[in-house]
Amino acid sequence: MSLLGDESTGDSDLYSDEIPVNELVYSFDWSKTPLGPMSSWAPSLKSTVDLCLHSVFPIAVYCGPELILIYNQSKL
Repeated sequence: MSLLGDESTGDSDLYSDEIPVNELVYSFDWSKTPLGPMSSWAPSLKSTVDLCLHSVFPIAVYCGPELILIYNQSKL
């Protein structure tokens, strides 16, 4: 559960074979992108991405001058 609400939708079987977007974002090698490694990101970007990934609402964040897209796996 995130601060923004309960992420459980009851559709666990529907998405059981998918890798959660959260895991993909956190395990991605960001050092190969213009954003650089996640450890070097500004605290505001880290917080924004974290809020995006844990929201029950569909959210997309465009980062940097290249407008790199990071989005969540909302199941509305």
